[in-house]
Amino acid sequence: MDVEWLHDYLIDARALAGALRYVSRQWVPATNRTELRKRAPYLAQCIDTLFPGGGSKFSSDIMTDGWLSVRTRLDQALYVLDEGPEIQRRLGPPAGPALRADVLHPTVWDAAKSLWRSNHRRQAVEAAAVAVNAALQEKLGRRDVSNTDLVRQAFTRDRPAVGRPRLRLGPDDGSETYRSLHDGAREFGGGCFMALRNLVAHDPVEEIPEQIALEQLAAFSILARWIEDASVLRAES
Repeated sequence: MDVEWLHDYLIDARALAGALRYVSRQWVPATNRTELRKRAPYLAQCIDTLFPGGGSKFSSDIMTDGWLSVRTRLDQALYVLDEGPEIQRRLGPPAGPALRADVLHPTVWDAAKSLWRSNHRRQAVEAAAVAVNAALQEKLGRRDVSNTDLVRQAFTRDRPAVGRPRLRLGPDDGSETYRSLHDGAREFGGGCFMALRNLVAHDPVEEIPEQIALEQLAAFSILARWIEDASVLRAES
């Protein structure tokens, strides 16, 4: 981005907008109004660069004579160009995206949310694991096995046997992608139950830090989505 050019372009637009006055039921000087309306699409692109999503309203304000809003936005844009780099330097790099618990897979969050909101994070993770296991049992119609054993049997690439249906995340086209996807789901699912569920269920009662617990819920959310998306492959009778 050519910051120097953008700064000058916005300064010129600000001068045009600043000179407008409402006199005798019309905006004067008329030439300024005409020039700003001509530039509206390009000025909107400039504003979008500094305030993503703000260009459309800015252009609309120009076309509907919303000059107070136009002048305010131009002042803000110029401030960002003038002071933004120094402010950003002092604040440091922006934080990364935050992970929202309430948009995790419903199987996970519906089971965990009441415990999470009462700060019982260990129990929330365990409840999520129990719910994912129950969803897997329901999908496969099995109650004879659960947790690690069940998820490993579900995603194995072995052919289904009587009483042992499999889950498939796509057609078997013989590709490395197919093999990696199912082997990965098998090991990932087993790891969720062994390394996460078993620890919160059997280790001494000690609360999990919030960030760690959220990451563990996210792991079960991934597994829950794979289970939901997979098709069931059963043995021919």
